[in-house]
Formats: sequence, C-alpha cells, structure tokens
Amino acid sequence: MVPVERHEQLDRFTGLLDACTEGAGGVLAVTGPAACGKTDLLRSLTGHAARRGAVVLSATGRCSERSARFGVLQQLLGRPGLPAGVRAAAAALLAEPEPTESCAADPLAAGRVPSRVHQELWALLADWSARVPLVLAVDDLRHADPASQQALVQLAARAPEARVLLLVTEPDPPSDPGADRDWWAALLRLPDLARLRVDRLSPAGTAALLERLLPGRRTDAAAWYRTTGGNPLLLRALAEDTASADPADGPTAPRPGPAFALAVRACLHRVGPAAAEPARALAVLTCSGSTALLPRLLGRPVPGALAALTAAGLVEDGRLRDPAMARAVLDGLGDAELTDRELRAARLVYESGADPEAVAGHLLAARDGSPGWAGQVLREAAAAALRRDDPGFAESCLVLAAAADPADPELVLARATVRFRGDPRSAYRHVRVLAERPHELTDRQRTSVLRMLAWHGTEDELTGLAARPEPAAPADRAELARALEQLRALSPHLVPTGRPLPPDGLPLDEPQQRSSLALPRVLRAGATEEDLRTAELVLRTTPLEDGTFGALVSALHVLLYADRAAEAEPWCAGLLREAGARRIPVWQAVLTATLAEVSLRTGGLRAAERHAARALELLPPDGWGVWVGAPLSALLLSAAGLGPRPDAERRLPALPERLHRSRYGAQFLHARGRHRLASGAPDAALEDFARCGRLLQEWGFDVPSFLPWRGDAARALLLLGRPARARELAREQVAHPAAGAPRTAGLSLRALAACEPADRIELLTAAADRLEGLDSVELAWTLAELGEAQLAGGRDRPGREALRRARELAEAAGLRPLLERLRASADGDEWGLSASERRVAELAAAGHSNREIAERLFITVSTVEQHLTHTYRKLRVKGRAELARSELVRSGPARAEQARPEQARPEPVRSPEEGDGARHAGGRRAVPRPGGAGGQGAPRPSRSRRVSSA
Repeated sequence: MVPVERHEQLDRFTGLLDACTEGAGGVLAVTGPAACGKTDLLRSLTGHAARRGAVVLSATGRCSERSARFGVLQQLLGRPGLPAGVRAAAAALLAEPEPTESCAADPLAAGRVPSRVHQELWALLADWSARVPLVLAVDDLRHADPASQQALVQLAARAPEARVLLLVTEPDPPSDPGADRDWWAALLRLPDLARLRVDRLSPAGTAALLERLLPGRRTDAAAWYRTTGGNPLLLRALAEDTASADPADGPTAPRPGPAFALAVRACLHRVGPAAAEPARALAVLTCSGSTALLPRLLGRPVPGALAALTAAGLVEDGRLRDPAMARAVLDGLGDAELTDRELRAARLVYESGADPEAVAGHLLAARDGSPGWAGQVLREAAAAALRRDDPGFAESCLVLAAAADPADPELVLARATVRFRGDPRSAYRHVRVLAERPHELTDRQRTSVLRMLAWHGTEDELTGLAARPEPAAPADRAELARALEQLRALSPHLVPTGRPLPPDGLPLDEPQQRSSLALPRVLRAGATEEDLRTAELVLRTTPLEDGTFGALVSALHVLLYADRAAEAEPWCAGLLREAGARRIPVWQAVLTATLAEVSLRTGGLRAAERHAARALELLPPDGWGVWVGAPLSALLLSAAGLGPRPDAERRLPALPERLHRSRYGAQFLHARGRHRLASGAPDAALEDFARCGRLLQEWGFDVPSFLPWRGDAARALLLLGRPARARELAREQVAHPAAGAPRTAGLSLRALAACEPADRIELLTAAADRLEGLDSVELAWTLAELGEAQLAGGRDRPGREALRRARELAEAAGLRPLLERLRASADGDEWGLSASERRVAELAAAGHSNREIAERLFITVSTVEQHLTHTYRKLRVKGRAELARSELVRSGPARAEQARPEQARPEPVRSPEEGDGARHAGGRRAVPRPGGAGGQGAPRPSRSRRVSSA
C-alpha cells in the first residue's frame, strides 16, 4: 500500500525506474524532516521496483556501526539478490587493506584517493546490471561508515553509465548544520541527482491516515493534527493510545499515552543529538511559555535544532506543540537534574520580568520555594490563579510558599479562601487554628477570620473574635463594622451588645460595602428606596469575585425581602450562569438555593424544588453550615404546596447545632411549620411558627416580607379552634409597618380573611388584586377561597369564575392539595350537596344552632342559612327535624358524630405571643389597610391531629 500523500513521489520514482531499465541509471535522494516517512517511502519504492523486475539491494546506516569499515557496503552486497560469485568477489574486494596514499584535493574520503576497490566494485555491479536493473537503497546514509560513504558516492557518479539506481535518505533540515556532511555535498554536485521531498501530512492527509488506523471511527482530524503536526510516527502512536476509547462517546479525541511518549522520544532521536538539549530546554520553558528565553537558558543560539524540531512537527511557534510532548521529552531525567533545570529557568523567567504565575510554574516543577524571592512570587501567583478560577494551581503555590512557615496567618487565610470555593468545611479546618490564637493576628486578619468562621465556626469562636477591641486604624475599624453587620444579618445574638447599630442611612462608600450593610437594615425595618437603589447598583456594576460574592448575594436578598423577587430573578440567574461557567461549586450552590427562594416567591414551586435539590447536589449538606437552612426550607415549602410528603422530615440531613440560632434557622422553622400545617398537624406547625416568631422578635428581624409567620400561625390556630388568637395575629401582620408591598399585603389579607367571616369576600378580593401577576401559587389559593365564599354567599357566577381560574393556576403549578380541595368542592355527593353544604347539614342534623355552625366553620350566619336552604331543597325535607331523620344522617353516622361539639382540651402550645383563645363572634368590620405579610394555602378547617414536633 502506498503511504498517504505519497503518490506523487511514487510516480516520479517510476519514471526514474523506467529510465534505469532503458539503460540510464541515476541517483535519487529522499529528503524531509525526521520521522515523517522517508523510510516508509523508501520501502514502498523498493517494493515497487522489485515488482517491476529489478534486483533490490538495501542497507541501513547506524551510528553504532560507523567504526566498521565498509559495513553498509557489506550489507548491500551480501544480499541474496546477487549471484554467489558476485557476492564472493565483492567480499574479497572489501576485505583488502585500506590504501595509504592521500590526496588533499579529494574531500570525499577524508584524504583517501579512489582505490582499485571502487573501480572493480563498479565493474562487478555494472556487469550484473546488464542482465537485470539494479536498485541500491541505503537508509540513513549519514550514519554509514566513511569508507561506505566514499564508495557509494563513487558508484553514484558512475550510475548513469549502467542500469544502476542508487536511493538514499537524508534529513532536511539537519539538526546540526555544522556536522560533517561532505558526502552529501558531493552528491549534490552530481548532475543526475534527483530529489524527492517527504513532508509531514497535511490536515487532509491526517484524516486519511486516521481512516486507516482507526477504521469505522469518527475522529476530529483537526484536533489530531494540532497534537501531532501531521507527523506520521506520532499519529500512529497516538492512534495506538486512543484505540481503546469507547466509540460511543462521540468523535474519537486524541489521548496521548505511553505509545505517544515513546514516539516523541524516537522522533527526537531521529532529529539528532544536537536537538536533544534544546528540546529539553523547551520542555522546561513550556510551563511558563517563556520559550523566547531558550538561547539564554542554553547559553547559545540553536537555530538549526529549532528548525529541525519544527519541521518534524514537535515544535510550533517556538514551543513544543503539546504538553504531552514536554512530559515525554523530560521523562528519564533524574530528580536532581530536573530540579536544577527548573530552578535555573525560574530565576531566568523571574529576572526577565515575567508574570508571577510563569515563575511559579517552574518553582512548582522544581518543588522548591527556597529562593528568597520565591515566597512573594508564589503568593502573587496564587492570587492571580484564583482570579482566573484555577484553585488547584493557587493552592499548590500556597502550599509551596508555606513550606518555609506553615503557620503564617496570611498563607492560612489564603489557603482557606481557595478551599472555600469547593469545600467550606475544609476551609474551616484551616482557619479555626487562627481563631485559637487571635492575639497573633493583625486587626484585618481577625476580621477575615471572623467572616470565614460564619459558615462552620462555633458560637464561642465567633463571639470571641467579635468581642475583640476595635481596631485603631479607621479603615480596619470600618472593615470590622461591615463584618459585624454581616454577622448580625446571620445570627444577631453573636454580635456583642456593646456594638451599636450603624446610623440610619447608608455610608457613601463602595456599593458592595453599602450592600452588606443594607440587608440587616431591611430585616429590621423593611426596605427603603435607598436600599433598593444600592442593591440594583451592586448587581449592575460589581464583578463576581471572592471579595464581592457576599455583597452580591446580600443585594439579591435585599430585593427578595422587599418583595422584588421578579426583579431579583434575572440577576440571580445571570450570576448563576457565570458561576457555573467558572465551575465554582459553593457559588453555584448558594446562588441556586437563592434562585429556589426566588421561585418560591413567584409561584414556581416545581422550579424551587428542582433548584433546592440541585443546590444540595452541588454542595453536600455537611458543607453548608447554617446556610443549609436555605435549600432545606425551599424543599419543605415546595413540598407543602405540591403535596406534603409523610417522610419529608425523616429524610432531612443532620442539622448544624447553630442552625436554629440563625436567620436560616428561622427560615427552616417557618418552612417546616408550613409543611406540617399542610400535612394536617396544626399543633406541631404552631410550635414551629411560635419558635420562629420568638427568634425574629428577639433579634428585631420581625419583618413580614421576610417570614410571614403570624399569618401561618393564625391558620394553625383556626384549625385548633382558637379563632380569637388567630384573628389577633392576622391583624398584627396586616398592620405591620413593613407589610405594605403588594405580595406581602396579599398574603396578609388572605390570612385575615380566614379569621373574619363577615368580611371574607371583601378581604379575599383585595388579596387577589394584590397578588395578581406576582405569585401564582398564593393567587390560586386566594381565588379558591374567594370562589368558595362567593358560592356560599349566593354569588354563583363570580364564584364559579374564581374557582375556574384557581383550578387553572393550580393545574399549571401542580398544586395537588388545592386541586383535591377544588375537586371535593365541585363534585358534590349523591344528593348533589357541595362539600360546604354537606358540612353545614351534618352539623345542623347533630343539633348545632346556626350561630354555633358559623363559629365552628368560620363562616357567617347568613351563609349557614343559605346552605341549609339549598340542602332542604335538594333533600326534599322541610326543616331540621326531618333533616335529622334523613338518609344523609343514616348514611354518614361517623361524620355526624364527628360533628358534635368537642370538649375543652389543654392548649398544645403556650407562648407569650398566643394568648388565650376565645370563641369568635360574628359581625362586620372595616377592611384593614395592610402594611404587611401573608400566609400559605392550608387545608380547609378540620379537627386537629396531634403530632409531636421534631
């Protein structure tokens, strides 16, 4: 088979062979870069000649045989292609002693004149070629012994006189132009010399060879060409390494391995010894890209070697083509020799003014950071690597720098910063040792440690650092104040009481610093226009970096807790895309959890569940510290709306000890309470809401737009038969000064509507108006309750329309509990009674008065009367007496018995904020003007099932 892209050379050789057969011999030199197929082409040409009837005699020059006089000629003339008599005569000629006469004018034989050997040897070959064409092929004639070189040049000069064709190979360009090449110069002077050039394969040729080497595979030929430069030797080795790859994975990509490394070293050997040291120097300089310093590292220019390495495909643009080539070139060097080379390169690169990362690469390769200038270079390189999101390189630099002083606080903090991106728990293990010796730290270092301990640090560690005296320097004092405010937004009780709150208004400082101060202000008193402008400015102008990540997340939460979730969503999604592109797990996890909270506040429960689960995949629960409350809360809240799961609490991971004393702990308690409420455990839910409320009131973070715990507690209280306390909490939430934003106002009005039967329709109508376009889930629950109330009040057309819209929203959002409730209300029973009519009828049949029924079901007396009127007509009875004897009671004795008045029982939860429950009394009231937050869609009123709180 003809080698790829060598048909043109074969055609030209065929012409020379035809001329030789006709009696005109000649000389053909096959030239080209090392390892690019000269030997393969020579074999192909000689095989073609043999098939055409020529006698082929071949030999190979070897460096190890240069001392053997006539060694290459003996290979040629000892072939069985010659008759035994010719072989014997040739052997006798080559065995004669070397002549002693010299001729300085003849450079071909190093001063030796042509001898009788050359003449008689030519006579033997010419005589035999008269019978059959003769092809003499010598590969690597440059490595032949001088006597064979001299003899072959003499034969070449006579070749045109007979049917003799001499083929030789010669590398071009040579790696060492100054080497002895007199024999090649003599050949070049021959008028009948023909030359065939063999270069590296083109990209198309690379693809063609890959089809032969990897039949049936799809390959990215461009990638293979970039790795090998089209060098056939390297391509074959790379295909051997890659052959085991699974073809189902897509186009087969090059995977340099052991065969490739051996081929690189073989290629380097073929280029020649003069290229070995330049190649190693290039390999050393590859990690820094400082290959322009090659002459200074070697102490001399090496243009010939570089040209030969480039022609062979090992070097491109002055550097080794692939990192795998650099590793292969350096393989085999001893540790001491490699360290010495890398340190010399490091100093040279450092003195040239290169960037710190370039210098650090050589120091890491040498595993030596001992030079006096190395420590600072390694720190700067680590910082630069972290900016370009290469934490592995950054930490390697810091580890090497710390070899001289492992306890250096700056290095410990720097390593903790690097580790925090992927494993906050590991970062904590690094930084906690500094918390144990705060007296050894500078003021700025103590502040940095305080910030890093917020995730996993103990309360003792945090309070100990927070209680340290204020720094003397104004800049350090301001930095500490910001850190304490960030801690206050997380766990306010950890900030010493002697640290006053910042003054009203935000300082005229950098936006991200102002953002860190804005969040605790929003949690204390609600958002101002200044807070919102600051948050938007931070999100619009601040790059995502280690030092700004906290400020950006704070800005997102400012928007969230100001009821601006729709505005926060695109900012959060954009930051998450950037964090994902940069592959920083902690940033991805926190932003994904934040996006889950955004989805919750806009009605995307399925998206919230998906985001929360993804956040816990990106960062395992034990890596979150107290922040784990965010994704867990999102999971519980989404489950409460989509359909509570009985095993949800059992599947929760172990919670950090500090969680319930943090803002995220309050979020978790609120979310767990909502899930318990939806699961039919109002007593356990009320306990969670009460604990959540106590924490928020203790900390001064009692803002309904953050956690509307009062409205949810009111719903739990209603289910527990305590309407007075429920009404009190609902009114407090509506009247809260920070509850005026539309979504929070809608939630609050809906919660109050459940406690005010006389104003239920009006309150729910106002709630729906405020929730429209903001939160589809809360709007669906509000419309469902509004539709039920309107139907009960005889407003059939608007009631049915409200229920229709509620069903559409519930189906789109996947709200299974609400859909079940709507289905139960719409289907009716075998007598055509709706669920509401059935409940009223059962209570009336059990002997309750209209007022008692209204109090029990939290509806008005007039609604009870309307339900009874409809029931009498549908059942065809004339009043309560017949109703008590009707088929309705006989078919449902359990329900009727369940409807009897309950005995008083002990309160399941007693807390200062609950008070004593009193029976609700009817009567119309003016609709309050809300300032505040709201509730969650809860099951319709029913008897409580006692569930112990977890």
